[in-house]
Amino acid sequence: MRDWMRERERLLKRAEGNFERSLELMRSRDPQLKEDGFSLLGPLACAHVEDLMAEYRHPDTIDRYWLLELIADSASDQAFELLVEALDHEREDFRWRAARALQNLKEGRRLLVERGLLRDGRLVMDREGW
Repeated sequence: MRDWMRERERLLKRAEGNFERSLELMRSRDPQLKEDGFSLLGPLACAHVEDLMAEYRHPDTIDRYWLLELIADSASDQAFELLVEALDHEREDFRWRAARALQNLKEGRRLLVERGLLRDGRLVMDREGW
């Protein structure tokens, strides 16, 4: 147990502030390291939104939902198309996260209103298919 904790600390120290190493942690089979990688990527997401989108679209990618969260939290206009795609995802949690992120983008709010998903500044989830 002590060796694992020591190794985890070493990996976290090496990955802190490093996008590639943090992403590598997120690819780990170890659930704790995966979560650690996700946490380390949060502050780096804005600067690496294109890299995160590429990872999201890769067929053998790591947890897509966590990547979507990072992309959504970046509030980047670059992510608009990907968020629109996620708005039509088969899973409701993806749709909801994409809609929440689109609320933060001018064009996103317009789209949500057009689709009837944003009324009086609030997301509504009563549309058919949602």
